[in-house]
Amino acid sequence: HHRPYEVQSPAHSSRTFWNHYETGLLVQLWLELEPQFVANKRNAGVWAQLAQRLTEQSARHRTVRECRIKWKNMWAKHRDLVNARHMSHEAKLREFPYFTDFSAIRQRSGSQLPRSATQQE
Repeated sequence: HHRPYEVQSPAHSSRTFWNHYETGLLVQLWLELEPQFVANKRNAGVWAQLAQRLTEQSARHRTVRECRIKWKNMWAKHRDLVNARHMSHEAKLREFPYFTDFSAIRQRSGSQLPRSATQQE
Protein backbone atom coordinates (compact mmCIF):
# COMPACT_ATOMS: atom_id res chain seq x y z
CA HIS A 1 0.00 0.00 0.00
CA HIS A 2 0.94 3.64 -0.36
CA ARG A 3 3.02 5.36 2.29
CA PRO A 4 2.94 9.14 1.77
CA TYR A 5 6.28 9.71 3.48
CA GLU A 6 8.07 7.45 0.98
CA VAL A 7 7.93 9.86 -1.89
CA GLN A 8 9.01 8.17 -5.08
CA SER A 9 10.84 10.29 -7.61
CA PRO A 10 8.70 10.81 -10.73
CA ALA A 11 11.70 9.87 -12.87
CA HIS A 12 11.68 6.35 -11.43
CA SER A 13 7.97 5.77 -11.41
CA SER A 14 6.79 3.10 -13.83
CA ARG A 15 3.93 5.24 -15.11
CA THR A 16 5.34 8.57 -16.12
CA PHE A 17 2.79 11.34 -16.32
CA TRP A 18 3.65 14.18 -18.66
CA ASN A 19 2.22 17.52 -17.60
CA HIS A 20 1.06 20.13 -20.10
CA TYR A 21 4.31 22.12 -19.86
CA GLU A 22 6.54 19.09 -20.51
CA THR A 23 4.39 17.95 -23.42
CA GLY A 24 4.50 21.41 -24.99
CA LEU A 25 8.24 21.53 -24.46
CA LEU A 26 8.67 18.12 -26.14
CA VAL A 27 6.79 19.39 -29.21
CA GLN A 28 8.71 22.68 -29.24
CA LEU A 29 12.10 20.97 -28.96
CA TRP A 30 11.23 18.38 -31.61
CA LEU A 31 10.24 21.21 -33.98
CA GLU A 32 13.54 22.99 -33.28
CA LEU A 33 15.43 19.77 -34.04
CA GLU A 34 13.17 18.75 -36.94
CA PRO A 35 15.81 19.29 -39.66
CA GLN A 36 18.15 16.92 -37.81
CA PHE A 37 15.41 14.32 -37.26
CA VAL A 38 14.48 14.45 -40.94
CA ALA A 39 18.11 14.30 -42.13
CA ASN A 40 19.18 11.40 -39.92
CA LYS A 41 17.73 7.93 -40.25
CA ARG A 42 19.80 6.90 -37.24
CA ASN A 43 18.69 9.62 -34.88
CA ALA A 44 19.60 8.33 -31.40
CA GLY A 45 21.94 11.31 -30.97
CA VAL A 46 19.19 13.78 -31.85
CA TRP A 47 16.82 12.12 -29.36
CA ALA A 48 19.58 12.26 -26.71
CA GLN A 49 19.97 16.00 -27.36
CA LEU A 50 16.21 16.50 -27.10
CA ALA A 51 15.94 14.52 -23.85
CA GLN A 52 18.82 16.47 -22.32
CA ARG A 53 17.32 19.84 -23.26
CA LEU A 54 13.90 18.76 -22.01
CA THR A 55 15.40 17.70 -18.68
CA GLU A 56 17.30 21.01 -18.36
CA GLN A 57 14.24 23.12 -19.15
CA SER A 58 11.64 21.19 -17.18
CA ALA A 59 13.79 20.26 -14.16
CA ARG A 60 12.46 16.71 -14.46
CA HIS A 61 14.66 13.94 -15.77
CA ARG A 62 13.37 12.36 -18.98
CA THR A 63 15.11 9.49 -20.72
CA VAL A 64 15.39 9.12 -24.49
CA ARG A 65 13.05 6.13 -24.20
CA GLU A 66 10.39 8.15 -22.34
CA CYS A 67 10.58 10.94 -24.94
CA ARG A 68 10.31 8.50 -27.85
CA ILE A 69 7.37 6.67 -26.29
CA LYS A 70 5.54 9.93 -25.59
CA TRP A 71 6.21 11.15 -29.14
CA LYS A 72 5.01 7.85 -30.62
CA ASN A 73 1.84 7.98 -28.49
CA MET A 74 1.18 11.54 -29.64
CA TRP A 75 1.41 10.40 -33.27
CA ALA A 76 -1.05 7.60 -32.51
CA LYS A 77 -3.43 10.18 -30.99
CA HIS A 78 -3.06 12.40 -34.07
CA ARG A 79 -3.74 9.45 -36.41
CA ASP A 80 -6.87 8.48 -34.47
CA LEU A 81 -8.17 12.04 -34.71
CA VAL A 82 -7.35 12.33 -38.43
CA ASN A 83 -9.48 9.23 -38.91
CA ALA A 84 -12.29 10.61 -36.71
CA ARG A 85 -14.27 12.06 -39.60
CA HIS A 86 -17.27 12.89 -37.39
CA MET A 87 -15.27 15.37 -35.28
CA SER A 88 -14.88 19.04 -36.09
CA HIS A 89 -11.40 20.58 -36.23
CA GLU A 90 -12.21 22.53 -33.03
CA ALA A 91 -13.18 19.30 -31.24
CA LYS A 92 -9.92 17.68 -32.39
CA LEU A 93 -7.95 20.64 -31.02
CA ARG A 94 -9.76 20.40 -27.68
CA GLU A 95 -8.92 16.69 -27.56
CA PHE A 96 -5.30 17.18 -28.73
CA PRO A 97 -3.93 20.76 -28.62
CA TYR A 98 -0.99 19.80 -30.89
CA PHE A 99 -3.21 18.50 -33.70
CA THR A 100 -2.28 21.37 -36.06
CA ASP A 101 1.47 21.03 -35.32
CA PHE A 102 1.40 17.31 -36.06
CA SER A 103 -0.63 17.82 -39.24
CA ALA A 104 1.96 20.38 -40.39
CA ILE A 105 4.88 18.03 -39.63
CA ARG A 106 3.14 15.30 -41.56
CA GLN A 107 2.51 17.60 -44.50
CA ARG A 108 6.14 18.80 -44.57
CA SER A 109 7.40 15.23 -44.63
CA GLY A 110 5.12 14.23 -47.50
CA SER A 111 2.07 12.05 -47.09
CA GLN A 112 4.05 9.38 -45.24
CA LEU A 113 5.63 10.26 -41.94
CA PRO A 114 9.34 9.41 -42.02
CA ARG A 115 10.04 6.26 -40.03
CA SER A 116 12.78 8.11 -38.18
CA ALA A 117 10.31 10.55 -36.64
CA THR A 118 8.45 7.94 -34.63
CA GLN A 119 10.37 4.68 -34.68
CA GLN A 120 13.13 3.38 -32.51
CA GLU A 121 16.25 2.25 -34.35
